[in-house]
Amino acid sequence: MKEQDYSKALQAALQLLQVPEGYQLKSAQEHKQNQDVVWVFRYEKISRDNNGLGGEHFSFVVEKNTYKILGVTGWINVW
Repeated sequence: MKEQDYSKALQAALQLLQVPEGYQLKSAQEHKQNQDVVWVFRYEKISRDNNGLGGEHFSFVVEKNTYKILGVTGWINVW
């Protein structure tokens, strides 16, 4: 996936969301959700500690055509 494909949706979402400090974009994937095409963005720790599936992350889903944020989730260890 090229950055130019998802950059407008990502920038629109980042005007409303704050990514936790120390996290960077790990993946941007196109999916279908309830008949709509969406982008799923996943951020993981820059340090790479506890990354990967099941690891610490901050993720959100954005509708591809309207840039509407459909959901936000995260698992972040604050200890």
